[in-house]
Amino acid sequence: MNISESNGVGVTVSNLIFNSYSQEDELEGTTFVDAEEFFEWFGTDYIPAFSTIYNAIWHTNDTPVSHYSIVSVAGIDDNGNPVEATVRIDYLPK
Repeated sequence: MNISESNGVGVTVSNLIFNSYSQEDELEGTTFVDAEEFFEWFGTDYIPAFSTIYNAIWHTNDTPVSHYSIVSVAGIDDNGNPVEATVRIDYLPK
């Protein structure tokens, strides 16, 4: 997973949320990653201006694999403004 800052203002990440959906578009589950766990995953909770952080992340659970997830990352920029970005991730079948 790559997370990039493209507006020229650094961001301190406060959380990451995965909402996983079935092929029938039903919510299967939500994974909330707080700032401490985010730091453990990426080695930082700060994204400098015009930079990208990344880490290998894989999808695992005990239920059938989700069809897609809506992923949101939220934080506070260097000017004190709240920021949020959302993306859809489509999973490939095994």
